[in-house]
Amino acid sequence: MYKSMLDSNKIKEAYNEIKSKPGNMTPGIDGSTLDGFSNKHIDSIIKKLKSHEFKFKPSKRIYILKANGKKRPLGIPTPSDKIVQKVMKNILEKIWEPKFLNSSHGYRPNKSCYTALKEVWSWKNTTWMIEGDITGFFDNIDHGRLYELLKMEIKDKAFLDLIAKVMKAGYIETKSTKKELMVPDSGIAQGGLLSPLLSNIYLHELDKFMETICKEYSKNFESVRSKEYQLVGNVVRTAHRRYKKSYNLTKLNPKNTIETKLLKKALLIAIKQREKVSASSITGSKVNYVRYADDFLIGIIGSKSIAIEIKEKVQNFLKNHLKLDLNMDKTKITNVTKNFVRFLGYDISATTRKFYSTLRVKSKIGTRARVGWGNIHLYMPVTDVIKSLRDKGFVHKEKTQGIYKGQFIPLDEFSIVRIYKSVLMGILNYYILANNSYKFETIRYLLTFSAAHTIAAKRRSSLRKVFKKYGKHMRIKLNDKMSVDLAYNPIMARKLSAPTDPYQVIKFHTNSKFIGDEPCYNCGSTENVEAHHVKKLSNLNPKLSATDALMAKMKRKQIALCVKCHNLVHSGKYDGVRLS
Repeated sequence: MYKSMLDSNKIKEAYNEIKSKPGNMTPGIDGSTLDGFSNKHIDSIIKKLKSHEFKFKPSKRIYILKANGKKRPLGIPTPSDKIVQKVMKNILEKIWEPKFLNSSHGYRPNKSCYTALKEVWSWKNTTWMIEGDITGFFDNIDHGRLYELLKMEIKDKAFLDLIAKVMKAGYIETKSTKKELMVPDSGIAQGGLLSPLLSNIYLHELDKFMETICKEYSKNFESVRSKEYQLVGNVVRTAHRRYKKSYNLTKLNPKNTIETKLLKKALLIAIKQREKVSASSITGSKVNYVRYADDFLIGIIGSKSIAIEIKEKVQNFLKNHLKLDLNMDKTKITNVTKNFVRFLGYDISATTRKFYSTLRVKSKIGTRARVGWGNIHLYMPVTDVIKSLRDKGFVHKEKTQGIYKGQFIPLDEFSIVRIYKSVLMGILNYYILANNSYKFETIRYLLTFSAAHTIAAKRRSSLRKVFKKYGKHMRIKLNDKMSVDLAYNPIMARKLSAPTDPYQVIKFHTNSKFIGDEPCYNCGSTENVEAHHVKKLSNLNPKLSATDALMAKMKRKQIALCVKCHNLVHSGKYDGVRLS
């Protein structure tokens, strides 16, 4: 495993995979980025790996806000550390991915929060759910226990020692004036490319334990159509057949109207009787389990006592085998037929007979209640979504109404509406599985008025004039071919509410060749060539950087320049014409 890391092609492949991803151009503790990466850097990494002298530098620790107002620490490695960690991750994934269970959905290829929610969607007739949350998971991963788990599958000591170096690299607080190196005895820094995979390897033991729990408590489970429901169903079908026959005769003989009305009344009575009878007869118990990162959900078809037993067993297993603690404030046992369970930003509940008695459809015989008790429904927490919009300044702090965003006023009107469109579609895409898709109209209404207020403030005009010019959906045309608005098709939203992953897009084949292997754009030299690139063209600043000016003129996000020509460009002697 360690020798395979000495292949320059694997390092180039790792560079190509991470170069354009958000956050990977953020400078590490040494201030360097991936810009300017070359074959010389690759040779230096391989040389240090060969002599076992490669050391991971401390991560630069920053903090980002969480949904609950607290801050989550993130560690940003240096560029060379990112590439080496990516190579290690690619090697480890080939070993561990076949071993991971289907119940694990976080930080895995072809898995997402949508696949986890689809799994929960299939838990029909679930009565109790356990919301699992581990206290400070990433900060409390035991290094010794993780090393033991890795050692069970990996026999290459050099590779294991390299993983140990990752765990012991530590971090430096950027906010601290002293900037001391902190090397904790436990925990893995979030933000590293290897951290998500190591966390999955650690919690794979919990997945295996829960697999045995599910088998243990899922004995003698059977769900069949109840005999009582079948008998009442036969009565309904017979009454419906008689009513239909009488209804057809009424068209020929109006004198038969009284008899038809009596048969209709008998049919409605039979339908109401069927509503009071359970459609299925469930025997035994069943347990389901799904995990996304350190959040997991356990669904139980059975009594509350089973849920209490499982919760205690999971708590003891985490404490004794993985040296982790359950967050007892967030780990709750909930009856999903009465209350909501929060998982991955969705509110989850199970439908009941009482719920379906309020859902009625029109038919020739009057109103009929739908059946389908015990189905799992996913809901968008509208109050929380509005709160997040309020925190970001789109909605008034005290009133539920859109307000202007001052930071958008310098932009042109087309760009303003396009930003609001991205916010709207981001919410719609994430909650596309929600059963209450009609609530999207509330979010669209708030964002539309916020956009209108922003444009009105920019033009120093009234809200009425803005809507008169652009319409209720704020449709703005840039040219004959390009326009943007804040409308969405609710019919399409309902169609997309089927369990599909909206982020599952076609992977286009791109040029995977390392740009540092290409000849210099200016002189054609193949020596000392560096790869210069940015995340997107809008990040280019021609006024501050001559290289950016060259890339902006070419309309390219990356360019190969040798060191000599790179210095020539920055000296101001380059006139924009190739020398070769």
